[in-house]
Amino acid sequence: MNARLAAAWALLPEYLAWHVLLSASALVLGVAISLPLAVAAARSARLRWPVLAGASLIQTIPSLALLALFYPVLLAVSALSLRLIGRGFPALGFLPSLLALTLYSMLPVPRNTVTALIGIDPAIRMAAQGVGSQVHYIPVHTQPFYRRRYGELSLPGAMHYYQHTLSLPLYASMTVEDVDRVVAALSESLKGS
Repeated sequence: MNARLAAAWALLPEYLAWHVLLSASALVLGVAISLPLAVAAARSARLRWPVLAGASLIQTIPSLALLALFYPVLLAVSALSLRLIGRGFPALGFLPSLLALTLYSMLPVPRNTVTALIGIDPAIRMAAQGVGSQVHYIPVHTQPFYRRRYGELSLPGAMHYYQHTLSLPLYASMTVEDVDRVVAALSESLKGS
């Protein structure tokens, strides 16, 4: 085997280990930062747009340009750190790569988390709070008897009503506290919608 090729093969395990460490660290850091942001954005419509827009904006910057942008910023922060605590850090190498990969790993987490959390059916949110609800209206054209007798019917109005109607557990013998609990659960479940 060629000496240069043998030397390259000898370096491969160490380089691979550093690559895996860098990638895993960036992913963990990105999730640790973006998951709480995503949960907060799902709960607050006012925060949702800036978080998702910021993550999307970072994603549009080409990777080499982002590394080039980090260089002067990290030089300045390193000089400030050297002056304040007597210790600086390199502006090239592991740190800028970690920061860039962390920023790139952040877009999918908030976008998908926000979409998932605001897409939870209010009936499921209420069930999580101990308030059951059911669908009592089932379109007649979906019943087996009508399907056999009339075939496949399309009644879009009935289907819309079926998909958007929810029966709440409210009845005459409930206490005021029980009614308040159902109303509070419904209000809470509709906040993210």
